[in-house]
Amino acid sequence: MATPFRLTTDGLESQFSTNHIGHFLLTKLLMPKILAAGKNARVVNVTSDGYTIGPFRPADYNFSNGRAYDPWSGYGQSKTANILFTKGLAKRGVTSFVVHPGVIFGTNLSGGMEDQNSFNQIDEITRKNMGHGFEMDEPKSIEQGIATTLVAALDPNIVGESGSYLANCSVSEPVAEYARDPKIIDELWKVSEGIVGGKFEI
Repeated sequence: MATPFRLTTDGLESQFSTNHIGHFLLTKLLMPKILAAGKNARVVNVTSDGYTIGPFRPADYNFSNGRAYDPWSGYGQSKTANILFTKGLAKRGVTSFVVHPGVIFGTNLSGGMEDQNSFNQIDEITRKNMGHGFEMDEPKSIEQGIATTLVAALDPNIVGESGSYLANCSVSEPVAEYARDPKIIDELWKVSEGIVGGKFEI
């Protein structure tokens, strides 16, 4: 989360690679087993309300090789990608959900941040990218955060809501239009296939 700019050995911005491309490839590799598991199988991705910091940048996901990069915009892009990927799976008939577990301190998620004070920059960066401030939720305990993930993984009553965003144990929709735009969902899928090499067919 909000790590300094660096490229992976594959030449990808590290947050986009870690938070999305790794998930995309793993799911692609597991898809035969997911399909074999039948109608009760589901995919759950974990996002963050950090997606409201900024969109997926299909033409420049590496932020001009770092020249246009800031750590929070990189994080926002990767969390938007989690939502778009989930909606792409649902569009292809795979039961899937994406979860915002909440603001949870006491984990190591921020361990890679260069400066813990950079939390103070979220609002400024969001205003620069989106024209509005960042609204941070009240912190939750780890147990409270886990609850929404368990709903996404196990609740039989939400199967008909595949592709949905969950927060506070409830099904909802992302507030940012770019996180649910069908065109951008397809653009992310195409870019991701190009990166991992080969079609992700279901």
